[in-house]
Amino acid sequence: MTRCGLVPILILGGIGNILNILVFNRKVLRFTSCSVYLLAASVVNLLSLSFGIIPSIYTINRINPDTYSMIYCKLGLYFLHASLMMGRSYLVLACIDRCTLCSPVSKIRDFSQIKVARRLVPAVIIIWFIIPAHIPTFNTIQNRQCLRPGSYDLIYSIYSLIVAGLLPPVMMGIATILTYKNLRQIRQRINPVRMIDSSRVRIRQRDYQIMIMLMAQVIVYVISTLAYPVDVFYGALTRHVVKSAEEQAVEKFCSFMAGGFLIYLDTASSFYVYYFTSTTFRHDVQRLMMNCGLKYFPKINVLRMRRNTINIQPTAMQHERIIIANKMSNHNEKLNNHQDKVNE
Repeated sequence: MTRCGLVPILILGGIGNILNILVFNRKVLRFTSCSVYLLAASVVNLLSLSFGIIPSIYTINRINPDTYSMIYCKLGLYFLHASLMMGRSYLVLACIDRCTLCSPVSKIRDFSQIKVARRLVPAVIIIWFIIPAHIPTFNTIQNRQCLRPGSYDLIYSIYSLIVAGLLPPVMMGIATILTYKNLRQIRQRINPVRMIDSSRVRIRQRDYQIMIMLMAQVIVYVISTLAYPVDVFYGALTRHVVKSAEEQAVEKFCSFMAGGFLIYLDTASSFYVYYFTSTTFRHDVQRLMMNCGLKYFPKINVLRMRRNTINIQPTAMQHERIIIANKMSNHNEKLNNHQDKVNE
């Protein structure tokens, strides 16, 4: 099950996050605050997939390092949890950024600036290396198992339920609702007028498309992530309860789906969610692919330029000049014919 389920997620998620990094690093998006958060989220999502899935695939036919390496037992979950929470925090900040962008208060709109994003990105990294420091402190190996001893198991389950299961989706949901209300107020306050400056229209359309992308990503996050803290909390509560073999098998399967499969869907699916929900993002991906193809396959570029030169249609001014030139040539021919007759 690990090989069939996690290997495709690792491959597709790795490709998707790399494409996200390339798209959000383009000049058009590089200086947008929300794109900075999504770029940072794509980088840490790539790390999360590496920290979580590669060790699981490694232990399919080998002994799990959790059973004999105290360093791996303490630091494995620590780095995985920190990277996952960094990605979730960047998604929350992106939702707040779009919410403040639509605010009627100018001071609140100041949050949606590139300089603010560049300060918050490293701050999130520092915060999430400090907050989960309790994981390497208390995790230990007992009976050849890496586990959370004693009452710390219940404390960690409550912490996971609040930090991963409740706070991010609640904050994302509030920001999404406020964004929707702000957009409705803007539409009611300002009559839609066709703008002359097309660049401003594209910027507004891009912001709107990013909001749609974030709303879809929030839904995927809630579906894929909420099961894990609930499973951890349930396991801590029923840790000392005697269970039958069937109950243990069902719980083991549910634990794998919640903590070993679904938890990675959010980090692996962001590119595909953005691609299928945003026309602007699809156009950006197509431009990226075209630029990469023309850069690394110059022969294709030459053939395309030749094809374009062949298929170029004359403009209106050029067409008018051609008509005048034809009239002048016809007039000259008539004059020449008349002169020949006179000479005869």
